[in-house]
Amino acid sequence: MIPHFRNILHQIKLMKQEAEEITGLQKGKISIGTFESITIHWLPHILKQFNDQHPQVEIELLEGTYEEICHWLQKGKIDVGFILNIDKLTVDFYPLKDDRLKLLLPSSHVLREHQSISITQLISDPFIMPYKGCDEHVRLLFKQQNVLPNVKFVIKDVHSIVAMVQAGLGISIMPELTLPNQMDHIYIKHISDDVYRTIGIAALDFKRLSPAAERFIDITKTWVFQKNKYG
Repeated sequence: MIPHFRNILHQIKLMKQEAEEITGLQKGKISIGTFESITIHWLPHILKQFNDQHPQVEIELLEGTYEEICHWLQKGKIDVGFILNIDKLTVDFYPLKDDRLKLLLPSSHVLREHQSISITQLISDPFIMPYKGCDEHVRLLFKQQNVLPNVKFVIKDVHSIVAMVQAGLGISIMPELTLPNQMDHIYIKHISDDVYRTIGIAALDFKRLSPAAERFIDITKTWVFQKNKYG
């Protein structure tokens, strides 16, 4: 019975927001699931545009892991969410950006002058593995080359990983979007075995979105397209 009750509540929410659309989307609420790199690099710009156009719409942000965001979508806790394109998605997904993995080397590394580096050149280096979330794509990168990383540390916080690389305690591989804007004493290199994660926006059903959620997705698509095109 619980799924039916959730569906009824969702329909009531849509009816209220569709009524608000008649008055020009002056009111309403949208709940958005997000993860750290999106919150930092994208949402300030997207939400600024959305708020300028619809200042009366209340916005709720819930930050979590990719798995948590998918779960929140399925349970109706959020209207839309930023997630990765992973196998067996049970929600509607629209791809926004291919976020390539980059290699982080300390300034003293022997390969620091190389423009492109293969995974097979790194198997003896102490490796700093990002914690659950980013690690799936990093491990896949090594698996595709039939090699194992020499993992010395597993760390969640991006700034902690950067600090460890700066100190010369190892190398790491991180999605480009997660990296801080300023990183002294670190070389960021292209990986010849090109791997990326696809970031997108998702909803339980794109055909059953509230007016506020539809508008947020439209603004997000436009902003990301311009960002991808012009940088």
